[in-house]
Amino acid sequence: MCGGREGEREIYIYIYITKMAERFFKKKKTRKSLNGGFTRTRACKKKKFLIYYFLFLFFFSFFFLIICCVSPWFAWFLSSLLHLLFYRVTPLVLLFP
Repeated sequence: MCGGREGEREIYIYIYITKMAERFFKKKKTRKSLNGGFTRTRACKKKKFLIYYFLFLFFFSFFFLIICCVSPWFAWFLSSLLHLLFYRVTPLVLLFP
């Protein structure tokens, strides 16, 4: 039972993972702007904005948990603000480019 199939499968998995990593870390395509510099595409700007937006929500929620222990009124204010961010602003941000 010395088949070479197991080794081949591992090689295919390794090739697949390296191709995916190359695709992920490959240099972003840029386009030439009117003033001579290079500017990122609209989709790239949207992706960067979404990353920063969700990082902001993540850290803001931790800040919210710390403040909840200090002042109940401020906790109520922050909870209403979080509700607006999650249920009103986030769907709009995700829908429109």
